[in-house]
Amino acid sequence: MPDPPHHQPLHHWDPRRGRDYKSFWNSLASTPEGAVIGVLGEAKSDDEIAAASARALDIIRTILALSGREVVLEVGCGIGRVARGLAPHCRRYVGVDISENMIHEARRRCDDLSNVAFSPLEKSDLSLFPDASFDAVVFEIVLIHLAREDAFRYLCEARRVLRTGGVAYCQFYNLLHPGGWEFFLRNVRHGEIMGESLVARPRFYTAPEVRKMMEGAGFSLDEDRSRLELIQQKKPVPEPFELIALGRKP
Repeated sequence: MPDPPHHQPLHHWDPRRGRDYKSFWNSLASTPEGAVIGVLGEAKSDDEIAAASARALDIIRTILALSGREVVLEVGCGIGRVARGLAPHCRRYVGVDISENMIHEARRRCDDLSNVAFSPLEKSDLSLFPDASFDAVVFEIVLIHLAREDAFRYLCEARRVLRTGGVAYCQFYNLLHPGGWEFFLRNVRHGEIMGESLVARPRFYTAPEVRKMMEGAGFSLDEDRSRLELIQQKKPVPEPFELIALGRKP
């Protein structure tokens, strides 16, 4: 006879892993394999992680156009895959995450990078840092996992910790793209099966909503480098259903 449901191992995306961001991501990232699944959706080898990340990293580097002199903050650094791609192109790279277990994995994977530091966040803000500390802030597959109010607070915090003229790279999922809509429906079905929605489930936006969020947080949008077409992007994006906003602190 199978074990009762409450004695069975938790599915990776089981809401019972945690009802708040920290407990959910710490539970999922309690093993190295779980940390990778949390970032990429499935278990992958180091070579597969590099291959799966290559396109996104190339696009991020192109949009940020780092000169090598910048101090960069990544919010929601996960296992450090973006750090590996960006750290060689900046002066100093700081990664933070709400999950201590993700931070542990990022440190392990990036221990050969001398200009990188990782720190856990105690709560969903950037109070760890003073005003005007960074030249760029990166949100890659992070804001989508937050309630809109929390995402907006992070955007406001990003503006605070940026120096004047600094930029924020912000990635979102597009509800109006057919792929984004199908992803949204999968989330709905997952919630029906599980009986409740994940606290860290992906959220979806439209391009006008992203513009409103960015401008409301005090950013001016770099139209040339952002990807905010209503449905299909004209410039490269990591996935067809993604939106990218590059905001500049005036």
